[in-house]
Amino acid sequence: MAKSPFIKPLSRLPALHVLICLLATFFCWLQICQATETSLFFVGEDLSVLTIASRRAETAQDAPAVAQVITREELEKRGVKTLGEALSMLPGFFIAPRERGSQPYLRGNADSILFLYDSVPLTSDSTKSIHPIDEELDINQIDHVEVIRGPGSVLWGPDALTGIVNIVPRQGRDVEGAELYLEGGSPDRKTKLSLSAGKNFGLVEGFLSLSATRQRPLARTFNIVRYLGENGKPLPFEQRFGQGSSDDSKYLEAIFNINYSNWLHLSGRWANGHRYFVVADPESDLSWEGRRKTPFRFIRIEAQKTSGFSSFRANAYYNQLNYEDREVDISWGQRSHVAYGEILYDRELWKSRGLLTLGAGYRYNWLKDAVAAKRFLPGFINSEFQFFPDIEQRDFETSLLSTFAQYQHHFTNMNIWAGVRFDDHSQYRSTFSHTLGLNYKINMEWRLKLVYGTAFRTPYNQQFIGKGNLDPEEIRNLSAELTYKAFDKVTFSVVPFWNKIKNHIQEDPYGGLSKPSTQNIYGVELASSYSPLNWLRIWANATILNHDGPDEFFRRSDTSIILPGQPPIPVFTSWSQPYDSGTKSMFNLGAVLNPLDKLSLAARLQYFRGTKSYYFIRHLRETIQAKSRDVWLLDLAITARDIWPNMDLTFAIKNSLDSDYKFPGTYSSTKAPGFRAYLGLRYHF
Repeated sequence: MAKSPFIKPLSRLPALHVLICLLATFFCWLQICQATETSLFFVGEDLSVLTIASRRAETAQDAPAVAQVITREELEKRGVKTLGEALSMLPGFFIAPRERGSQPYLRGNADSILFLYDSVPLTSDSTKSIHPIDEELDINQIDHVEVIRGPGSVLWGPDALTGIVNIVPRQGRDVEGAELYLEGGSPDRKTKLSLSAGKNFGLVEGFLSLSATRQRPLARTFNIVRYLGENGKPLPFEQRFGQGSSDDSKYLEAIFNINYSNWLHLSGRWANGHRYFVVADPESDLSWEGRRKTPFRFIRIEAQKTSGFSSFRANAYYNQLNYEDREVDISWGQRSHVAYGEILYDRELWKSRGLLTLGAGYRYNWLKDAVAAKRFLPGFINSEFQFFPDIEQRDFETSLLSTFAQYQHHFTNMNIWAGVRFDDHSQYRSTFSHTLGLNYKINMEWRLKLVYGTAFRTPYNQQFIGKGNLDPEEIRNLSAELTYKAFDKVTFSVVPFWNKIKNHIQEDPYGGLSKPSTQNIYGVELASSYSPLNWLRIWANATILNHDGPDEFFRRSDTSIILPGQPPIPVFTSWSQPYDSGTKSMFNLGAVLNPLDKLSLAARLQYFRGTKSYYFIRHLRETIQAKSRDVWLLDLAITARDIWPNMDLTFAIKNSLDSDYKFPGTYSSTKAPGFRAYLGLRYHF
């Protein structure tokens, strides 16, 4: 029997063997010595707590970070349909629609957020452009969402560059039976079926969910229907044309989690999405169908033992992302396998005024068919010449050994903390990331947080191939959060921030990767809520930012000069374009009304300033600018509970103001999602 290519490299990693043995020993010891105390992470007694700031349960206001929690109740009342929509309601976040899937920006930096599901990363070293913030993630099965704005590498390692989003799924006690959710929408003809079941038996608690979604793409028709012939070679230009209509996108997801005696946690997720879309060439009226497949799965086990003032935790997971992109009939895919093990130790000191967290982790990543170089596809598809698209793919392996420590100390009215992490990566230079901060309770109403931290991001595949000792992208962040809270009536916060990004790399579908640059991003985030009546809450937030730094510089070879008896001489094209920060100003204004105990109404007005995008036109040898106008969006939602015994009804309207705005697409501007209406029915039995 042939050995798996994934298992073979592992045999050459004695450090991983040692770690696996330690984990196995630790699990056995935990099973003999059952825990005597309860962790809020498993019990979930308070939906306002989060765990990603210090790896233990605490409230957002006490967390050593600029933190926020989105509860399930908020998601339901506001009629939220996707994680991206939920994040767009927070300060600092800008969610840009794209054909292949929404692109998240946080504080002016794209693709810089570490997404976790039950503390397992949902991304891979193989790509930075896949984010589970659309229909591929069933928001109905989320218990709450934990959010940190600011670097989080000390506790979570690389890629927690500008923030962290942790999706916490529901558990057995959140259901205590079974739920069926049905949803239909128009004009995208969205249909959704979700079934969940859960039960708490005391020592054992379990949850299981299955969901399926089908949705029509924004654009459907295209005129390039084929590129390759039966022999696998490019067809003559005139044979590529036809009339095509894109298929519906389809998404499947299954999740489970099991808790035993409040000390052992087992969870997993299997998801597969087939997203269909249409892209257009910027230099002609040609268009064609694309498809992105994103099968993702993970399994995770965590065990915890609390004894006196000490707590031991062991965490291990394996995840796999095998995704495939296709345009017309040209396809390429990448496979990523990640194995990770971690041990943490917490110790309360000085009569519980101090908290010391120590940890060590090892991650091994095996990537197959990673894209090392890819030509600009429209240059082949719309050309009258028969070129074969050259997509270079390689296999490679990486490993990461990490150690980290964080200490917090509680004074009467102030908390201070400091943390440091050392990452020893096989492909790029070793890095130190750190964090410092204080949380000062000025009085009963005012609180001030000062946070300074650094973080790093894993380089792109193209940087890894054939190279070592790379300089990863680095960020330095300074944030100050001033919060005012008067009981539950009024809250207000202002957060000025500054980011300095070094070795920044931008990816362009034509130019590949830009040359490294340094960028400064600075801005302010404002948020407030006011409840003049028990049945009315008004909320608002705004973000204003700017940046300075050099333009992004690109250089690539399009053609070669061939002289008799000499090797090909490449001809390079170079150009520059401004740094992409998304939108520079945005705000939300919303209200939630509860005129009756079982009826809630919600409205949300969203504004974001027009964005700029840049496209390199080959025959002109220059970059053109496409600017979208300012956008105003209005969403409405109604939730009626117990309209029939154990039955809830939701009705949501999206984008009731502007149905004709455009957004920057892959190769050219394209139409954004317009007016949509959804009706959902939930039945508990």
